[in-house]
Amino acid sequence: MKKLKALDSKGKGVVCISGKLKSYCTKATAKKVLEMKGYLVKSSLTKDVTILVNESGFNSAKTQAAHKKGLTIITNLKELI
Repeated sequence: MKKLKALDSKGKGVVCISGKLKSYCTKATAKKVLEMKGYLVKSSLTKDVTILVNESGFNSAKTQAAHKKGLTIITNLKELI
């Protein structure tokens, strides 16, 4: 767990993925790519999250919460990477 915290403090940000992805077959694949690029990936929208990925366009509860918190919302994951 200490390794993840170090990644969080020196990495590019903390990402949460909401809904289905268009750019990757699975969220697990996207998570691996994001982690290799220096991002920490969380499954839920915690206070640590700085970026929400929502490629589906669906206005989910996570998306609404991210808007309220003023988080960056990405609609194309490959643009982030």
